[in-house]
Amino acid sequence: MKKFTRSSVALAALLVAGMATTPICAEGKVYTPVSGTNTTFDTTIYMKDAASVPNVTFKYGVTQGTGQNADTAGKNLAVHKGNDGITSTGMPTIADITFAAGDAKTATDGTAIKKTGTVDFSGVKFMEPGVYRYVVTETGELQGITHEDQAHKKEDREKALDVYVTDVDGALKVSAYVMHDKEDAAAKQLDGADNAVRLDDKDTNFEHLLTTSDVVLSKKVTGNQGSKDEYFKFTVNIKGAVAGTQFKVDLTNADAETKTTGVNTEKHTNPALLKAGADGTLTQDFWIQHNQSIKIQGLAGETGYTVTEAENAYKTNIVVDGDKQNATADDIAAVEGKVVTDAAVTADTTVAYTNDKSGAVPTGLIMSIGGPAAIALLGGVGLVTINARKKKEDEE
Repeated sequence: MKKFTRSSVALAALLVAGMATTPICAEGKVYTPVSGTNTTFDTTIYMKDAASVPNVTFKYGVTQGTGQNADTAGKNLAVHKGNDGITSTGMPTIADITFAAGDAKTATDGTAIKKTGTVDFSGVKFMEPGVYRYVVTETGELQGITHEDQAHKKEDREKALDVYVTDVDGALKVSAYVMHDKEDAAAKQLDGADNAVRLDDKDTNFEHLLTTSDVVLSKKVTGNQGSKDEYFKFTVNIKGAVAGTQFKVDLTNADAETKTTGVNTEKHTNPALLKAGADGTLTQDFWIQHNQSIKIQGLAGETGYTVTEAENAYKTNIVVDGDKQNATADDIAAVEGKVVTDAAVTADTTVAYTNDKSGAVPTGLIMSIGGPAAIALLGGVGLVTINARKKKEDEE
């Protein structure tokens, strides 16, 4: 019986190991593994044009996809699950995508912001031609954000990512990356010189919809003693917001700086932008007069507010139109009072304050004719009476 030396056994083991990890093409040629490159995708948040960009971070994880056999007609290619340890090794990575208050919107009409993410395949090696499938999963939540497009079509937060590796003159080449909605979708043949893949469900965009509400605070003054040029002070408290959230204030129907006229002896500034603190709250004073209003924009679903009018000599009537679901019943009833509170805004809302000051007006000759004229008339009557009396005394 032939004996094997220890060295020959070791060599045989190395050859077997090498064959297990280094694929060989049909002609017996060993492929040199090729490293992946990078591909990109988009993450978009849609919103009202007046809403500010929210503070939110989305994270992305990558897992193996599901392998598939080629169909008998040859139209669809076989699919390898990524990182199977035989035809490919390593997993791609994706950095977080962060949106922050103050970021510039990318849509020209101000209704969206889009950021681009990168899938890094530099740590992945492919050893055979084929289609390699991975699954990209997005996570990250924020109040007011739903995962849907502008048409309210629900978005899948998992997308399949296929890598097409081809044999080009006996060498491996990463020819295409295709992201699509369905993990079980068939892998199509590369089409044309551009190595494009024609898929109806190709989708490289994770879409989100930010739903917000606006709160309008308005003022009217009534009554014969009411001042139409007096500014009335309101204190707005916002709570339940995400830390650092910005709220635009529309001052189109108000003064950015109050005027010192009539009863107004001090100037006050109405800000055009508010920012929630680290605890998600803020407090801000506003001054408006008759027929003026301010609009605080971009309150998400879990954000609430309180409006308090400073004490004054007027009788106050409040009417709330819009979101009444969470507001205090007594405030919504529009009875006398100075405070309106809504724990969570779910619709565009108008809080209308009417201040009335009326006084009883004396009736009679003086008020009917008017001050100076009445005095003159009374003076004339008195003079006539005196003259008549004097004439009578002279005759006697």
